[in-house]
Amino acid sequence: MNRTPIIAALSSLLLATAAHAAIPVVLYDGSDTINPNKTLAQSPWNWTYGATPDTRATNPNKPESATVSAAAGVTTLNSTQIVASPVNTDIKAGFNISNASPFFGNANMPVLDPTGGFKLDFNVAVTAETAGDTTLHTDVADRAGFSVIVLTSNATGVEIGFRQNQIFTQTHDFHQATGTEINSLVSTTAMSSYELAIAGGNYTLTQNGSLVLSGSLRTYDAIAGAALPGSAPNDNVYHQQNYIFMGDDTTARSATVNIAYVALNPIPEPTSLTLLALGATGLLARRTRRA
Repeated sequence: MNRTPIIAALSSLLLATAAHAAIPVVLYDGSDTINPNKTLAQSPWNWTYGATPDTRATNPNKPESATVSAAAGVTTLNSTQIVASPVNTDIKAGFNISNASPFFGNANMPVLDPTGGFKLDFNVAVTAETAGDTTLHTDVADRAGFSVIVLTSNATGVEIGFRQNQIFTQTHDFHQATGTEINSLVSTTAMSSYELAIAGGNYTLTQNGSLVLSGSLRTYDAIAGAALPGSAPNDNVYHQQNYIFMGDDTTARSATVNIAYVALNPIPEPTSLTLLALGATGLLARRTRRA
């Protein structure tokens, strides 16, 4: 009996199942030339946008604030300041999405399971990044002007800071991590494809397919009186579940970033694929015996 057609068919079935299990949930696509925070009536993205202005700007009647614009396939978020001396970076601004209160996010956003796993794919470029005055901010060395925060269904997660020549993870108490959780041999200025993979309580970050960071998920400390942009005052979003943030969440630094694409990809369950493979093997064995 010629088993080649059967094997080919079963291989196709396995590949189709794996592909189906990894269909991405697109959370933002810059090709629409629409900001992520537009309502569902305007676009399918429906992120929440928030910004905190710099009230210490030169003109107190016109405080500096962040800007958001969509053009040429990207959304540009700019939290840098016009004020040059001292370098005030009190602006915070960013996009939040969740499937739970207090954020009115995308109800179709899947559960971010830290055990079964998922991948967050995003294409971004940090075109500018500025450090604040160290006499005004004590945490300049520990923060970044652009950050990505992912909190899973049990509120464990990871915050990753992006500078133009460095990517690092925040410790649970908001310091720069060490070891495999900081990389100073990278450049973030050009548009790059990032993949943040989370599974089994751990994470990895790749840039254009190359490993950049790896480590364990963590539970972040509460920050009394310090809400992220778009959240309610004093809201401890670091204990939020199924939550993603992209933007400038610190007054110590600022950045200009182009965001082109954001999507969630479930990781196919190894158990399901294994069972399917075993079933296929059994089917092949039975057909072989009958032949």
